[in-house]
This record gives sequence, C-alpha cells and structure tokens, in this order.
Amino acid sequence: MKVLLVNTSYPPFVIGGAELSVQELAEDLAADGHVVRVLCLAPRSRRDAHRDADASPEPGRVSVRRLWRRRLHPEGRHPARWARALWHVGELLRLREYAALRAEIRQGRPDVVHLNNIAGFGWLAWLAVRRVPTVQTVRDYSLVCTSSFGEHNHSVCSRRSLRCRILKAPFTLSWLRPRRVVGVSDYVWRRMRAAGVRGRDDTPTIVRNRPRPSGDAAESATPSHRADGLPVVGYLGRLDADKGVGILHEAVRLLRAGGIEVRLLVAGGPTSYGRALTDRYALEYAAGACVQLGYVDPGDLLARCDVLAVPTQWHEPFGRVAAEALQAGTPVVASHVGGLPELADLYGEGIRTVTGFSDPGAWATALASALADGPRPTTPVPPPPAPAAAYLAIYADVRRGVSSAAGSEVGSAQVNARQS
Repeated sequence: MKVLLVNTSYPPFVIGGAELSVQELAEDLAADGHVVRVLCLAPRSRRDAHRDADASPEPGRVSVRRLWRRRLHPEGRHPARWARALWHVGELLRLREYAALRAEIRQGRPDVVHLNNIAGFGWLAWLAVRRVPTVQTVRDYSLVCTSSFGEHNHSVCSRRSLRCRILKAPFTLSWLRPRRVVGVSDYVWRRMRAAGVRGRDDTPTIVRNRPRPSGDAAESATPSHRADGLPVVGYLGRLDADKGVGILHEAVRLLRAGGIEVRLLVAGGPTSYGRALTDRYALEYAAGACVQLGYVDPGDLLARCDVLAVPTQWHEPFGRVAAEALQAGTPVVASHVGGLPELADLYGEGIRTVTGFSDPGAWATALASALADGPRPTTPVPPPPAPAAAYLAIYADVRRGVSSAAGSEVGSAQVNARQS
C-alpha cells in the first residue's frame, strides 16, 4: 500500500510528542513493506544541514519531503497577540502548502492520505485530499481552537470564542470532511465530535500511541539507584507552568516540611521558568532535594526513578511520557485530566491519577502514597498493540468506504467517556 503521511513537522525537528508518534508509525509501516512518504514543514534556517538527508530510495525506508518555512507555528507558548493573529489568518490561505499536497497526490498516487497535526497546512489540506481516501488523526486541539492546547486563559475552549468559531469553521463543514477521524484517546475523539469535527462515516475510532522504550530503563533499574537512600521522583518534559513542574516543586517542599525526605529529578531543557524555580526553591536545591538535569535520555531518567510524576495542567490528548514510563516498568502519578486517566485501561495499577491536580497538597499526598508502596516494578508492562496494524485496518476501510457500526478501539477494553 502507498501511504502519504502529513504532519506539521517530522524528526529531527520535534515540536512535541506527535512528531515521534508519526515517525514510529511511518517506520513501522515501511518495515512491513508498505511505501511510505511524509510531507511536512521544516525550519528554513536548518535547510542546508538536512536538505539531502531525506532521500531514501531503498525499500523499507521512509521518504520525507520538507517544505522549508521561516516559522512552523506561533513562536513560544505565549506569543504576542499580533503574531498569533497573523498566524491564524494565514492558516485560512496556505496556498503553497495546498499546491505541494496536490502535487504529492498527483505524482505519488497514494492509496491513502493520513493527516495528523496540520497546523501550517490549514483547512486547505482537507480540500486538497477531498477526493482521496483520507484519515485524520487528532493529536492536539488545533482543528477546533486557535491554541493547540485547546485552552484560553487556562479554561477549556468550548467553541464559544468568536475567533475560534470563525477561524476553525472550515473543519466543521460536512462536504469537506475526511472519510475517518481518529482520536489518540477517547477523550480527544469525543471532544472533537462535540465541536463538530467528524469523519464522513463518523465511526468512533481510537488508536492509542505506543511509544518505543527509550534506552535500557527496565534492565538498568536496580535498588542501588538511590545513591543516598532517598526515594526519587522524576519529571520529564518542558519546564513550563502549564506542565505543572512548579506545583511538583511545591509538593516536594510540603513533603519535606512533613518529615518525608524525597529527591526530585527534573529532566528538560533550560527555560526562564526553570531558572525562576531554582531561585524560588533555593533551599530545596541547596539541600539536593531538587535537581535540574537538563536534557537527558528518558531511559536514563526512568532508571533512576521510583515514580515518574506527570503533573500537567492542561488536557493532554494522550500522555506520551506517562505511557513510555509505564512500558519501562516505572510507576506513574499523573493529573486526572484529558486522556491520561485512560492509560489505566492499558497499564492497570501502574498509574494513579490526582483529581485535584492543581493542588500541591494533593500531589504531596499522592506521591507519598506511591513511594510508600515499596520498590518499583522491574519488569516492563506488555505494550499495547502496534498502531500500524490498527491503521492498516482503517486504511482498508476508508478505501472501501466502509463504516463499522460498532466503532473501533485499539489498545484497551471499551472505555467510557471521561470528562475532567
């Protein structure tokens, strides 16, 4: 089968977890003998270093075409209003990207076009593929909200915003819909459907990510990872208030005030917010209770943790970091929000969630309970089914124009809708 995957970006240019999930899917499909091509955007400043790296004529490899642009998305988590406004107005008329996608379809004649995150391609991507069997996987909220985080002022966007209703209106047009819309969680699929984003056959379809293990976390984990006997809580991700890392610092302070000694290892690139945390919690850093490691291999961090904390403060569509830790055998404490609670259906008791996820006291209680459970598991959990197998079945359906009345869900038993 010839498959064209479309995503805003593709490794080595990683914006978030979506790029890694799309890469894993592309490589698994290619390894299975399918012809896979990726169309994506890339930063123009890196063109010379990577222009020739994507040609891959050998069978079993992914071919990548990059459209070199000055910007892939609005700069930063909180860009200036005028910059965000210009970006979203531009999303209404991405003619160059439309032409490139049409050219890929004419020249490559794919059997299926699989759209993922399409910020930077805009609604014209749907128009370009309207007459081709198409799957749209929802990995963020950019189809319904001008923020890919799906929030305005820390409140969930429910399409009441006039700008979202206007700028995202094309994705609710019935004549423009792709054949199938797939969610990476039950939560995100239902949220899209409630906002009017659905496929032509409207089949409920959930395909959860299956992150590849990083490093040798499970094999290298031993009781000796506690260098001084202190239990270790890990954090892996962007050092940003929306990720909850500040709440995690406060929870550690509360634990120590209550007589529970613990060490927090923070892995992630340096940010101004991270530097502010070192000042605010100077006593904890001086005592070694909090340590910022910078960039580290996820497997290395997981090997040193008793528990991984995922204190996100927004509605994560899936929760890739949590899934990666659980597959490596590391227990997880996560915010009860978005798609994160659904990981319990895949990994059982390996994950516990915090309902009051904005309350440092609730986090202190949850972490104390998790650490009191004893030594961490040393055997990785069997991973869920590979997304590639699920998508091949979906591709076959959309090519035949078939709809399944029962719907499709990969990687767990039937999951009830969860609203957080």
